[in-house]
Amino acid sequence: LDVPHGLGHAVGCAREAVGDAPFAVLLPDDIMGDSSLLSQMADVAEASGGSAVGLKRVAPSEVSSYGVVETIGDVDADGVVRVRSMVEKPAMDEAPSDLILIGRYVLAADAFEAIDRVTPGANGEIQLTDALKMLANDAPFHGVVSKISRYDTGTPFGWLTAVVDLALNDDQIGAQFRAWLQ
Repeated sequence: LDVPHGLGHAVGCAREAVGDAPFAVLLPDDIMGDSSLLSQMADVAEASGGSAVGLKRVAPSEVSSYGVVETIGDVDADGVVRVRSMVEKPAMDEAPSDLILIGRYVLAADAFEAIDRVTPGANGEIQLTDALKMLANDAPFHGVVSKISRYDTGTPFGWLTAVVDLALNDDQIGAQFRAWLQ
């Protein structure tokens, strides 16, 4: 049984199942309002022959909790931007932008080779962000800025916010739940 060594290691474990095809990675602690972002990312990756990541704009005070991208040029009208590089959890004053990586990735098959080249960090973890930087350096790499709702359930507050918002907006139980809350 493999011992976990970071997100890069976890993605690398899927190599045999994925083979030589592009693939998507969806982190379960990021809940999206619908599948349109992933669909657009797949289209961008296919058209460019490279990889695409989901992005979201956040307040500068939030960037230190996430991976942040450095872009080439501006975000276009469709929310697409070329990505030069990324930094994992930078200090607010060192962040290259206000665009964070969210838990959606469409990666070319060469992502596995990049993961193999990552030097594990001090804690032995293989960071997916390090492999993504290599991909951005070697091939077309784009970000797609999300226009849909997103919930980061990686914290108790984020999880509660997701549960309450989704329940309130649900056609079957929303009215009953709203009445109960009041």
